[in-house]
Amino acid sequence: MSSGKSVVMLLGDDFIYPYPDPRVYKEAKTLVDKQYEVSVVCWHKRGKNLPASEEYEGIKIHRI
Repeated sequence: MSSGKSVVMLLGDDFIYPYPDPRVYKEAKTLVDKQYEVSVVCWHKRGKNLPASEEYEGIKIHRI
């Protein structure tokens, strides 16, 4: 799917816990639909058993 166009978004909270951040999700999903490779780098919620990396509707999520 990679078209050579990539975007990295930085978020000061978790992206999908407890629910997707609507502002970030809308922008990221629009870019994915336009064939961009989108990665969101966000905080890992301490005490929550969340994976360090996952994919959500074509959006790559990396927790640090």
